[in-house]
Amino acid sequence: MAPTSLHRTKPALERADLLRILDLPAAEFRAARLSMTEAERAELRRVWAEESAEAIADYNRYVEEHGLPLARHRSF
Repeated sequence: MAPTSLHRTKPALERADLLRILDLPAAEFRAARLSMTEAERAELRRVWAEESAEAIADYNRYVEEHGLPLARHRSF
């Protein structure tokens, strides 16, 4: 069965559009995500992970060196 416009597998949004969506305020971001196809949401997740990789790596290094912030307040 050939894909139809309802079953797009390639995201229709360009990277620049996805970066603009990531910068939207929370309510507008949620509304934008609801109107996306599953392929577009997957691409948004991929772009977010790519854009956030350096910050995540920095945070992980911090935790390795200093432990979890506020760990002394944990009760478990």
